Amino acid sequence: EPAERDIAMVFQNYALYPHMTVYNNLAYGLKNRGFKKDDIDQRVRTAAKMLEIEDFLERKPRKLSGGQRQRVAMGRALVREPAAFLFDEPLSNLDAKLRVQMRVEIKQLQRRLKTTSLYVTHDQLEAMTLGDRLVVLNAGQIEQVGTPMEIYARPATMFVAEFIGSPAMNMLPLDYLAQQDTQGVLSQLPKETDTVGIRPDDMQLAPPAAPYITLNATLMLFEAAGAESHLYLNLAGSDQPTVVRTAGQPPVSEGETLQVYVTSDALHPFNSTTGKRTAH
Repeated sequence: EPAERDIAMVFQNYALYPHMTVYNNLAYGLKNRGFKKDDIDQRVRTAAKMLEIEDFLERKPRKLSGGQRQRVAMGRALVREPAAFLFDEPLSNLDAKLRVQMRVEIKQLQRRLKTTSLYVTHDQLEAMTLGDRLVVLNAGQIEQVGTPMEIYARPATMFVAEFIGSPAMNMLPLDYLAQQDTQGVLSQLPKETDTVGIRPDDMQLAPPAAPYITLNATLMLFEAAGAESHLYLNLAGSDQPTVVRTAGQPPVSEGETLQVYVTSDALHPFNSTTGKRTAH
């Protein structure tokens, strides 16, 4: 039976009882399971201390901020001391700053408890930063399982390649790149390759020491994002939109023509018919 699986769940909508205090919200499930009063009190206060909500135990949810309510929801799961936690998009209702803060808190909590945790999210940054292992799903089918860096560095499918990483991986036809390849950079790709993925941060604005492909482009849009910049390009002879991510703010202007350079280490070979990576 589901109730016997010993899995505690945390949802995006907090699932708190508005008429109960924080203390009673934390204690409610334990009372229903017949725990003794002293045991309930010890578990509630331990969880409240761990989540830094001790000062809010006598408040009702409407008196709490979004982040505080999410901590209470986590506390309700925590007091059960379950075999596993299931987090279902727990941060999606929070603003950007609070999401980052709660993401760090969830990771620190999991490290302290060492309890198996399943975390469901559409946010690839949450997945990359929180997960020890990722399972990437597409329409209910598993696309790839691996550590965050395994999946980022060697995506098994085009779906994974474009889903993990921001900005998304550029996908260019092999035929187009072959027309620009004067140094044999593509010579080692498997014969079934017809599409090549290149991450935005692997496209360089200065010629590298290793053999490279030169791509002529026009800068259509420049986004300055503080420590990095995003350059949205139209490649000459291609209608494929392309993004370059680079450190700082390079001296370029919208409408300017420029060259970008790609080495063999930056290439992710795929077959567009199967959608799968062609090199392992």
